[in-house]
Amino acid sequence: MQKLLFLAHVYILNCSSFAHKEWVHQHIVYEAYNLLKYGYSIEIPIIEENMGSFGPGDGKWIHGEILKGAYREDLEDVVTGVGAINQGWNPSSTHFGDVDNNDFGNTPITYVWTSPVINAFNKAYKFINGGWRVTVNNNVYIYQ
Repeated sequence: MQKLLFLAHVYILNCSSFAHKEWVHQHIVYEAYNLLKYGYSIEIPIIEENMGSFGPGDGKWIHGEILKGAYREDLEDVVTGVGAINQGWNPSSTHFGDVDNNDFGNTPITYVWTSPVINAFNKAYKFINGGWRVTVNNNVYIYQ
């Protein structure tokens, strides 16, 4: 009986760890657009034309597809560069924030060896208004 409970516990822990993988973001984006289109009769041609296909793609900034971007947002953070061993745990760490810490505060997710990173609101603000850079094939593009 103890072995069965142990195996059930291991199974449950492993299942929850796969719940928020990259493919889930693609599915959410796809279904959200379908809700607009079929549930509310709102069609946005530019989104439909650039939706693209499922899967990770071959690298960052080469596809121009919404679904590829939804997948890759957890692989690289183009606004902050977060994801190194000492920079905020992983690219997903900038998806969160502490609303009591003001709009431009840092995310509350840190570990002993990491430094705080900007929160989701601050990241979205920079993405829309500039103040970030991206490096592609050793070329640095600064968005101000």
